[in-house]
Amino acid sequence: LPTEEKEDIDELIELTKKMKAQIKANAKQGFSNFNITISASTFIPKAHTPFERAEREDKKTLEDKIKYLKKNLLKSGIDFRSPSVDWDTISAILSRYDKSLSDFLIDVIDSGSNLGAFKKQWREYNRKELLPGFESAAKTPIDFNNIKTLGWVFIDSGVKF
Repeated sequence: LPTEEKEDIDELIELTKKMKAQIKANAKQGFSNFNITISASTFIPKAHTPFERAEREDKKTLEDKIKYLKKNLLKSGIDFRSPSVDWDTISAILSRYDKSLSDFLIDVIDSGSNLGAFKKQWREYNRKELLPGFESAAKTPIDFNNIKTLGWVFIDSGVKF
């Protein structure tokens, strides 16, 4: 989350270690062979949440956090899974944009519908000045101060902040 600090990550690691130790201590005979797998992704802003306008951290910072988590969990015998930061970046872009990406997405499909196709088309659209840079689009793709309608404004979730 945008407010996450290193201490929060360390607490997650410690909590997971304690869970593993507790399960092992309470394991019935024959149930001592088990695995814990933690799955985590980087922050992807979602509409109708307090973080819908929050900025994502840069790619290097996110990759460092994932590596830190993985290294420290694996040392304790805990499996760790995470999508790539690039896939999370695409999810962040898709979660904030609106129908203005329609032509772009059709071109991605026509180019193979994979991460490489997405990045290739993004570079092409960026070169033509139709889209901002890949990283900056994921961080804050919309100028929230100058936009009149957000892509999700027509959805009534019933939740008010």
